Amino acid sequence: MTTMLLHREENAAPGQRFRVRVKFICKDGTEHFIGLDSRRGFPMELRWPEGEPSGVTQGGGRGPCTLPVDAVERVDRELRERFEHWHRLGYVELHA
Repeated sequence: MTTMLLHREENAAPGQRFRVRVKFICKDGTEHFIGLDSRRGFPMELRWPEGEPSGVTQGGGRGPCTLPVDAVERVDRELRERFEHWHRLGYVELHA
């Protein structure tokens, strides 16, 4: 029998948004953890810490790293399509 992890969206009240923890990988290979607003509800393991600014927490690099314009849509799509994988890792990965 296969066990399926259920995604419970009632964590987010109508109109409420949470920030999802995102590992953003720049074109030069540097990595940054950021918090991005999501239109979806998701469990605590994927949430950016409440009260923490949505900024870079780790990284470096050789120059500016630009977040894609469609970053929120891409993260929401990843949560829809590969929720169990990202839930297990505790973040969603996004490439520049």
